[in-house]
Amino acid sequence: MILEEVQELIRKDKDFIYSKRFDFSLKKLLERYPEGAPTKLIAQVLLMEESEVEELVEESITLIRKKMKVEDL
Repeated sequence: MILEEVQELIRKDKDFIYSKRFDFSLKKLLERYPEGAPTKLIAQVLLMEESEVEELVEESITLIRKKMKVEDL
């Protein structure tokens, strides 16, 4: 599998992650880490840098706050 194919699967297949250890399944990773996986692991299985994961989390939180109309704490 080439990098572009893997990235495409990550974007389009809701259960695909790049990890043989978890049988390429997000569901299996979540079973192992029900409270949330470490940022380093998330970055590895999504082929991202840790800083990109942290930025994505912050953007997601900001979007949720806007949708809920909650002021920054």
